[in-house]
Amino acid sequence: MKHILNLAKIPKSSVDSLRLIAERQISRLESRLRRFSDGRARLFLIVQPGGREAKRYSARIVLKHSTDVITTLNESFDGPEVVLRAAFEQIDAKLQRHLERLRRSRRQRRKSRQQQWLQKVQPDLNAAVDAEQREVFDALLRSQLDMLYRTAEQMIEIKQAEGRLPEGVLPAAELINETMMRAWNEYGRKDENLPLDLWLTRLLRESLAAETLKSERSEPQNEVPEEPRAEPLADTDQDSDQWWSANVDRPSRILWEDLLPNEEMPESFSGLSLDDARQTLLSAITRLAQPGRDVLTLYALHGYDFAEIERVLDLPADQVEQATEQARNQLREVLEI
Repeated sequence: MKHILNLAKIPKSSVDSLRLIAERQISRLESRLRRFSDGRARLFLIVQPGGREAKRYSARIVLKHSTDVITTLNESFDGPEVVLRAAFEQIDAKLQRHLERLRRSRRQRRKSRQQQWLQKVQPDLNAAVDAEQREVFDALLRSQLDMLYRTAEQMIEIKQAEGRLPEGVLPAAELINETMMRAWNEYGRKDENLPLDLWLTRLLRESLAAETLKSERSEPQNEVPEEPRAEPLADTDQDSDQWWSANVDRPSRILWEDLLPNEEMPESFSGLSLDDARQTLLSAITRLAQPGRDVLTLYALHGYDFAEIERVLDLPADQVEQATEQARNQLREVLEI
């Protein structure tokens, strides 16, 4: 992030410490912006004595980035370092609120486009099922399942962090294929009042539970016979990993700001690499009690609102909202914040 610091009127004895504070805080702002900024963010900062009162200082910060301009002004008698830290805390809080709205808005737009498309294509899905055209059915669904694929990635990661699913055993593409087979087999029994995207999410969870159970079985004789199901399409499954890699815009990530959007990220966490931060959050999620874990991940990571989660998990509406807050409180305790 390019920045301009104006410290011309500050005593020389304080300039170095102010620059150090600014560098650290700017680095934190950069980490928050990396998912949303186009790389052209600018920050303007001025710290100066506050008018006629010799011991009064003010700090003004203007942060310009691709989606907003955020400003703050702080004044204090406690010295330039204190006023600068307070100004950065204010700008960071405003930025977090803005990015949370932006994340929700972008996710909702993607989800709305998918819901509209699925609703539009439903008559074609009905016709494909009636005509027993599995290839057409799969092609219609596959082109709009990028959000479900990201959901599958995150659900698999959590099962792996629980130790219930070995890494590499179940790729997200394979889980999606299992879900699509379930959709083909069960389409005729689908609740007509349940939106197609929520029905597919429910099938995804059922498929993951079945695959996890299958992985946990240690003895072949303990296996329970499965119901007959349609065989995977050869041309669909052969290159499924390559197909999803080419058609999903970016890999899914589990981020602090999604789980705890209004919670200050501790320095011990912000200094972690992306992989270490992801593992820390995954480990914390696995320690959450149910149904809070499922509710929080569906709400915070997958973008479902409380009414949608109620239908996916078949829980009362008041229990969904309560479970979300309880899970976040438990997450704070686990992460010791």
